Amino acid sequence: MKTTPCQGCGKPIVFAKNSETGKLIPLDPKALVYHYNGGDLDGEFEVHRLTSAWVSHFATCPNASQFSGKNRKAPSKEG
Repeated sequence: MKTTPCQGCGKPIVFAKNSETGKLIPLDPKALVYHYNGGDLDGEFEVHRLTSAWVSHFATCPNASQFSGKNRKAPSKEG
């Protein structure tokens, strides 16, 4: 898997094609995703780590707003 630095924050990201729109989306290769399974354990709840899930980098990048709407920049084709 090839990573590239985010143009906003510099953290490594990977690009994947959205199967519904065909557009590329940036993903965090190391973000952890947890799933709430339901139920209640004495005021606490159980979660399970999803090993095949990825998080959109737009959710974690401190500079994501610079890539929204008409300010959005296409990923560099260099590399």
